[in-house]
Amino acid sequence: MKKTFFKKLILLVLIVILTTSCSGVKISDTNYVLVPEFSRGMSMILVAEEKNKFESNFGSDVWKIKSGSGDSNFKDYIVGCVKAYVEKLMTLKLFADSFNITLSTRDREWINNAANDYYQSLTEMDLEYIECSLEDIKNLYGIYRLANLAIDSMTRNSDVELSISESKVVSVEYMILSSEERAREIKELLKLRGSSFAYYASSNSEDTNINMIIKRGDKMSSIFPEVFYLATGDVSDVLTYQNKYYLFKCTNDYMEKETLLRKQEILKDLKNKEFNQQFVVFQEKNSVRSNANYWSSIDLSLGVGCRVQKFYEIYDKYFLEE
Repeated sequence: MKKTFFKKLILLVLIVILTTSCSGVKISDTNYVLVPEFSRGMSMILVAEEKNKFESNFGSDVWKIKSGSGDSNFKDYIVGCVKAYVEKLMTLKLFADSFNITLSTRDREWINNAANDYYQSLTEMDLEYIECSLEDIKNLYGIYRLANLAIDSMTRNSDVELSISESKVVSVEYMILSSEERAREIKELLKLRGSSFAYYASSNSEDTNINMIIKRGDKMSSIFPEVFYLATGDVSDVLTYQNKYYLFKCTNDYMEKETLLRKQEILKDLKNKEFNQQFVVFQEKNSVRSNANYWSSIDLSLGVGCRVQKFYEIYDKYFLEE
């Protein structure tokens, strides 16, 4: 289960199972609860992943960007986002407790293996910037694993069902014309034995591309739902949209692999929405805030030689198929 904050979909809302020091963390205006605080090393693993993702895409100068008002740096904004994310993780510690979610013996074995792999992948420059221990890595992988288990537990018995027709993917040839008369003329010509849709599309269509994949639920499927009722080889009636005239020929009325992937994509989105709805309700009553004093000292413009981006990749190596 896995674009805005972290690249993995699984919501990446993780649960703290730390053996590090605990402190009273505020969860409301009047109540405190004993919640394990993230160690600096654990937070820095997340910071480094985000730092290196941005630098890979935009270069290290990205941290010189000022905010719109010019009173803060982009790097300060990103650190603030990571801090807010960590606070969600601590909130999920309380959330996980209510479901009695625990790690299996195999989970712990794979977490140890993943942590060792990640630690061994760190260069001296990575370690100099992140300053994390092997125990920090194990704890964070434990958090990540529990998040997946929590989401799976909350959605496993849901009533989410999706038929093949609701996730169907088809391939078509098509043409766009400004003249309805010409479109209907071509429609009649296509009834002749040996006529080629591709030939007429290439020589008449206003779009140089004549091939298209249409997925149930995308924009084209909502404009032209008729294409999903065509059998392979069938040609549609003349269809109209925004004063243009369209003809479609179905070249594959059931793209099996693509339909399966589309179904998984839609189901994942539905289950994530279901989880989010339940988490929001919980978070409204349990808003955790980090009391750590290290956030102000984190500087994304440092750690020039830090390049590691393997935390999620290594996790997937062990748990992706679970």
